[in-house]
Formats: sequence, C-alpha cells, structure tokens
Amino acid sequence: MKKDKIRKKPKEEKILSEERRKENQRFMNYYMGAVAGILAAYVFAYTASIMMEENITFLSAFSLFLSAMSEGEYFFTMNFYAFGGIMAGILTGLVTGFFLQSESSSKYSYDPNAIAGTGGFMDKKQLKNYSLKYVDEDVYVDPLTGKEDENCNPNMILGEGVYRSLNPRITNRNNNILIIGGSGTGKSFGFIKPNILQMNASFVCTDPAGELVRSMGNVLKENGYKIKIFNIVDMKHSNTYNPFNYIREESDVLNMVDCFIQNTTNTIDGKKTVCEFDNVEGSTDLLDSLGDKISDEDYDRLKQTLDEMKEDGCDAAITSVKVEYDENRNPTKVTVGILDESTGIKKYKEYSPR
Repeated sequence: MKKDKIRKKPKEEKILSEERRKENQRFMNYYMGAVAGILAAYVFAYTASIMMEENITFLSAFSLFLSAMSEGEYFFTMNFYAFGGIMAGILTGLVTGFFLQSESSSKYSYDPNAIAGTGGFMDKKQLKNYSLKYVDEDVYVDPLTGKEDENCNPNMILGEGVYRSLNPRITNRNNNILIIGGSGTGKSFGFIKPNILQMNASFVCTDPAGELVRSMGNVLKENGYKIKIFNIVDMKHSNTYNPFNYIREESDVLNMVDCFIQNTTNTIDGKKTVCEFDNVEGSTDLLDSLGDKISDEDYDRLKQTLDEMKEDGCDAAITSVKVEYDENRNPTKVTVGILDESTGIKKYKEYSPR
C-alpha cells in the first residue's frame, strides 16, 4: 500500500502590526547607538591613554593608536584619561541613538507591501498630545482692530472636538488641507461653511455655483465683512480691478504693459490666439488692419455696418480683434469687437480668415 504523503500546512505569513514595526525600528536605532558608543569608547579610551602616557596631542596619539591596531596590540593602560575617553564614547553612543530615533520618527513611512499602514484614528491620549501641540488656547485677537474677542475661536475646525491653530508659528506647519469627496458628500457643509461661520479670518473662496455667497453672504455682511465677487461670466454683477490704481513708479507701467501683452497672446495645445486692442477714441488702426485678415466682401460689409451705426447716432468703433490659429499656424477664425461708445455695449462678429 502506498503511503499518503503528508502535506505540511504552509506557514502563515506574519504581518507585523504598526506598533510592533515601530518598536523594532526603535530597538534597531538604540542598538546601533550602543554599538557606536562601544566602538567610540574603545577608540577614545585607547587614544586618551596614549596621550597621558606619552604626553602628546590627540592627533599624535591617534596615529599611535592606528599603529598599535595594525600590530595587534589591542589592550591599553587604564588611567584617568582613558576613563574620560570611555565617558566620551558613552556620550557619543547616546547622541547617535537619539539622532537615529529622531530621524526615523520624522521620516517614518510604512512598508507599501504590508497590509498595515500608518493611518488610523487617534485615541484620547494622542488627541490630548495633539491638542497641546497644535491647538491655540489663547484669546482670539482681531488682526485688523487688535481687540480681543473671547467669543471667537483662533483655530480651524477639523472635526468634532478636533481643532488646529490658524497661526503657523504655533503649529510650525503649513495649514493646507486637501478634502476629497464626490458631489453632495458634504465638503462645503461639513468643513467650508463651519470654518467660514467662525468669522475669525478673511476668506478667499472659489464659488462657481454661487452656493457659498447665497447661503452665508448676509450673515457675513451683518458681522462687518466686506464681500467682493469676481464674476467673469457676468461682469455686470462683478467687482472690478483697476491695475492703474497700483502704479507707483515708471517700472510698474512697463510691468503692466508686459503682463497685458503676455496674456493676450495665448498658445494652448499648439493652437495660438492673438488679440489686439485699441481704445483710443477715433482710432481706425484695427479697422485698417482687418483688410489683410478677412475677405474684401466681409471687410466692405463691416465698414458699411459701422457707417450705418454712425448714421443712426451711434459712436461705433472697433476696439478688439482676435485671430485664432491652428497647429500649423494657419488662421482659422477672426473675431471683431465693435463698441458703441454712446451706450457702452460691445458686440462681436466672427469672420473667416482671408
């Protein structure tokens, strides 16, 4: 009869817990510190012993120490200097162990091949230590008025009972926070709105749907906030920005002009767009330049349109011309901006390039 082969059960792979992994790392750091301390104590003690016996400098004694090692003389005379060398070696070991532990703690990361990671919920002790380090317990001081406000919290809300100081000098960290979630998962309701309603800072919000300003605008205004809205879709309901208000010297003018030029010539995916502007009253420069950009028929019809507007009492002028190009730098579309200077209404007409 054939004997059945006894199959041994495969050994289960032991997965170290996060705490166990940290303990192993801590043991290795202190072990390396102890090894470094023993070696340093031997070298320092031997060298110091030679210094006392020969009455020479450390470098000269160290040279004799190396010669003794090469000749197999591993024992030294124990004297006062040698004792001091042992103390110096012990100190070196302590410093080395402390340094290795500090470095591994600050740069600690989990093994990507292991199941356990470094993430997890804080326990009460960890939360207490976190609060002592990162939560501002001082009374809030208004940065504009300099007055204290005991009803205001100088921290941002991270969760129920979890806060973080707004002052980076206290946290010694940046306060950038990334919140990831799908639509309707509570990013605004659970984090943005509670922190804005603390009203303990100035806020710059990206609000494409207008949700934040509709739900909290009145509350902020009632508490002294000035709300500025930059709406590039509907400029009639937008605050404006006048760069000329910030010109202080001649170099500022050059910087502003350079900025305008760079931002009116765009290249996206190899496609180039060139915009030209002319707001000089009575100028016909852009109209004259269109003779080379659009067909003669379109050019004549455009001139006729301008003449008809002027006959109707409209002070019309061409203030912008935008030419779009394809990847091969061939013009694909010409857009002309016609401004009625009497009403301020601007219309755009598109033409095929010549």
